[in-house]
Amino acid sequence: MIVLLGAVVLLILIVLPLLQGGYGRARVSLTSYESFLEGEMNPGQLVTTVARRVSYRPEPDDYWSAPDAVWAARSGDCEDHAMVVSAYLSRHNVDHTLLGLSLKSGLEGHVVVVVTGENGPILLDPTGATAGSGIERFPPGTRLRDVAGKYATLPARRYGANVSPGDPEPVGIVE
Repeated sequence: MIVLLGAVVLLILIVLPLLQGGYGRARVSLTSYESFLEGEMNPGQLVTTVARRVSYRPEPDDYWSAPDAVWAARSGDCEDHAMVVSAYLSRHNVDHTLLGLSLKSGLEGHVVVVVTGENGPILLDPTGATAGSGIERFPPGTRLRDVAGKYATLPARRYGANVSPGDPEPVGIVE
């Protein structure tokens, strides 16, 4: 009986994810939230990890869920994806901002993360609604306004790096 139970658990936790999405997806599915936060990843790996772990699920309201809850639930909408990315970046002391956009394609609301660095801003979007690969690098000196303006109508809403779950108020407007 114990052997049968062990085989079922093995099937659910390892074999099924391997069949559905390969080794990378299976490895991410077994990663704890704390291990995720402590890992070392470049921006591309971060976006890929979050996209593999958290499936996109539209929500009727704009409630921003706690990142650990999103990780555990394995699904969420764009702001939930952004919250998980932001939590990782905050843990690693990476300067970033969350950016609320009205996408040019359909004017629907969307949230992305923009890392600010000496090599220029990097837009991170695990949902792929903006940058198709989930990541876009901009040249040094590119303003947040220009990053937002590439995909959205302005103004955009700028949120701080440490947004609390709920319905946060923007800390600024990007015009």
